[in-house]
Amino acid sequence: MSEAAAVLGVGRTTIYDLVRQGALQSVKIGRRSLVPLEDLNDYVRHLKASSPRH
Repeated sequence: MSEAAAVLGVGRTTIYDLVRQGALQSVKIGRRSLVPLEDLNDYVRHLKASSPRH
């Protein structure tokens, strides 16, 4: 989760909130919860598509 937060430039709490809301998917490997890079890219694409253009 820390790596996902660093990629998006947000805090870990924000990543946990996005996962809890269903905006990001996570996978569990052992004790670690990870957000696949593909899911981060999809999330950013969604944000770009839904934001108003100037």
